[in-house]
Amino acid sequence: MATGRQIVMTGLLSIPLWLAAAFLLYWPSDADPKSIPHPIGWSGSKDETKDPSTSNFWKHVDLKSQEIPETVTKRSASIKVKESVLSVDNVQVFYREAQSEGESSAHISILLLHGAAFSSETWLHLGTIQILAAMGYRTVAIDVPGYGKSSLADISDHGEFLNHVIKALDLKRPVVVSPSMSGTYALPYLLKHSEEMGGYIPVAPVGTGILERQSCASSQTEEDQLASVCESLRKFLKPPLPNLSCIKTPTLVVFGEYDRGKHSALLCLLPRSQAAEIPEGRHPAYLDNPKLWHKLLYNFLGHAAQLAAKSQ
Repeated sequence: MATGRQIVMTGLLSIPLWLAAAFLLYWPSDADPKSIPHPIGWSGSKDETKDPSTSNFWKHVDLKSQEIPETVTKRSASIKVKESVLSVDNVQVFYREAQSEGESSAHISILLLHGAAFSSETWLHLGTIQILAAMGYRTVAIDVPGYGKSSLADISDHGEFLNHVIKALDLKRPVVVSPSMSGTYALPYLLKHSEEMGGYIPVAPVGTGILERQSCASSQTEEDQLASVCESLRKFLKPPLPNLSCIKTPTLVVFGEYDRGKHSALLCLLPRSQAAEIPEGRHPAYLDNPKLWHKLLYNFLGHAAQLAAKSQ
């Protein structure tokens, strides 16, 4: 018969085994599409640089900190991309859509726009649609009216047209990826519907003059402290600077090393913005380093999804 001492010793020896089992049970698996980066100090942190609901978090967050898991990369090869046409405001909008067959993140969705020399096909060939879907996000890439396979149309309000596209596609908390020309659609949408967005990823967009005419009713705080990467763009900012303090959408400003300019500099004034420069990148910087581009998306979207989940 076991003595009391033996029972106690057996109980103590079993504790590490229970702890190990609990660790394995609750540790997120890379195979799960929702295994996205969790912001450090998410719960109850008083440090604003660790709380994604604050501007300081986005100005200091490292969007190169985590590599895309190999399981996500492998899964992307099997993602099926569907094609369809949607009628919005009497415009035939062609789009491509992909979503992982497994459980996906319901907190945000991704809308890919494109520049004047490109179309939704660019994101297909680059693999961006597939890898975003493999990360667990519903991903849609459209051909802007007059480009690709979408019909030509005279649209008076680009921002509201984009809003109608998003509603027709039933995109929840969309993160809008907006290179170059598509800024004429995304920026007006941002100013009117920022609270509905899960995030914004401009890549040297045109049309940023609309930001210079923006003046938030809220008082301007000392938001002219820029994320470190944005400091290389400060010389393009001339006073008076616009008050953008009321636009709280998490924003990833992407630009190429050979394409620094005022457009990206103005976007760095958004209070929840972080920036990334693509080394030796041109205007379509994502084409010059797809691996880095997708890594930036992976890290940014992980934090954006967590913030969207918290706000729901």
